[in-house]
Amino acid sequence: MSKNVIFIGSINMDMKHTVDEFPEEGTNENTNDILRFFYPKGTNFLNVTEEEFQDVIHLINSRPRKCLGYLSPLEFLSKKCCT
Repeated sequence: MSKNVIFIGSINMDMKHTVDEFPEEGTNENTNDILRFFYPKGTNFLNVTEEEFQDVIHLINSRPRKCLGYLSPLEFLSKKCCT
C-alpha cells in the first residue's frame, strides 16, 4: 500500500504529502526544474536541434545529485553501477 496521501482541502485545493520513503519524487521534480531552465514552458521542441538537445542532456547528466552521493549520473554509472 502506498504511503503517499492526497488531501482534498475545503477550498478545492489538492495538496500532496510525500513521505521520505519515496526520495525519487524530489529528484524527479529537481530534474524537471533543471529542464525548465533550458526549456521554459511553452517551448516549441520542433525548433530545438538534436545536437542542442543532446548538449543539454549531457549538462544535466553531468550535474552532481545528492541521492547519488554527490556524484553525477554519468559518474555514478561509470564508477558505482557498472564496474
